[in-house]
Amino acid sequence: MRDYPGTPLQESLIELSDSSLNKMATDMFLAVMRFMGDAPLKGQSDLDVLCNLLKLCGDHEVMRDECYCQVVKQITDNTSSKQNFRTTQLVPLLLPALGLTCRDLYTISAGSPFPRSLPREIPHLLDSCQRGWRLLYIVTAYHSCSEVLHPHLTRFLKDVSRTPGLPFQGIAKACEQNLQKTLRFGGRLELPSSIELRAMLVALDVIEEICAEMALTRPEAFNEYVIFVVTNRGQHVCPLSRCAYILDVASEMEQVDGGYMLWFRRVLWDQPLKFENELYVTMHYNQVLPDYLKGLFSSMPANQPSEQLLQQVSKLASLQHRAKDHFYLPSV
Repeated sequence: MRDYPGTPLQESLIELSDSSLNKMATDMFLAVMRFMGDAPLKGQSDLDVLCNLLKLCGDHEVMRDECYCQVVKQITDNTSSKQNFRTTQLVPLLLPALGLTCRDLYTISAGSPFPRSLPREIPHLLDSCQRGWRLLYIVTAYHSCSEVLHPHLTRFLKDVSRTPGLPFQGIAKACEQNLQKTLRFGGRLELPSSIELRAMLVALDVIEEICAEMALTRPEAFNEYVIFVVTNRGQHVCPLSRCAYILDVASEMEQVDGGYMLWFRRVLWDQPLKFENELYVTMHYNQVLPDYLKGLFSSMPANQPSEQLLQQVSKLASLQHRAKDHFYLPSV
């Protein structure tokens, strides 16, 4: 028994008599590590690695249980000595059903439950575990497991989704639903697109991608933006932790308020404004517009305003009037 491995497996987790299948299993585990960020991609993209995994499971049915066990292995007790994180203690549930090699599984190290409130700096470990859950979510939509593994895998997912204090409850529930649909109707046939991968994000991913679209690349810029979840018709606004998994948030909010929204807002203004990027300008403009129209940004000089200032204010007011598709003359 050993902890979360930092190196690829030397043999399959499930007992396989065929040496070629055993080699296939070790290659599969390396692919799992690459998708999770625990091994270099070697010139491949995340999508390349994922599609190769799905094709392998599609071509060799016996490898599907192996794939499930490998992914579960990677997301269970994915720990860090610095953070002392613990995800779950459920991998032993798979042992009665399958001939898993004990030396390639690992014990659960002692430690406090995974904290609800995480530090702002997201460690590589947490990102690895999040990506592992994303992989499991995708695999469950494409390939079923054996009848032997099914009750144990289902119990694993149920326990994660229903145990208070454990992370990834939302995506565990989604994995369970995917698995049931796949068993009943068959898995998806078309391989996933890069857009699908981008949709499975944590809050920090969203912030970084939107910032990139606004031509912002420095970490100091990322720190000025936050994702908010808005409920109760805009009356309740709450910032999301940067490592909050969007599927978890959506799952929780749907039970509380089906009309929830997610807002992307700038909360710090240390970095200078820039006007070269259209999305940047549009985003900032729409954020400050309500306060501007309420007069909260009014700042008049002590002396009589200059003609240039009056012209600028007048032009902005007319543009606001026209932007509302109003053709009549505005009143003073």
